[in-house]
Amino acid sequence: MGGDDTYLTKSEMEDADLRRASLVRASLPGAILRGADLRQADLRDADFTGADLTGADLTGAKNLSTAGFDGAVLKGTRGMPS
Repeated sequence: MGGDDTYLTKSEMEDADLRRASLVRASLPGAILRGADLRQADLRDADFTGADLTGADLTGAKNLSTAGFDGAVLKGTRGMPS
């Protein structure tokens, strides 16, 4: 799946399978990604501002340190750096 420079503002993707997806520079503010599988996805410069990632799995996600999570709900999210 290629999502480079994609705008998915307030989209609902609960339990979505986004394994190995390319979300480079994707804009996902306010998106609902509860329980989403983002393992090994490329999140370089992705914007998750205010997104709900409750229970999402980001294990092995690439470029996680460049993604923005300001105001995001991260309760129970796996794979986030400590």
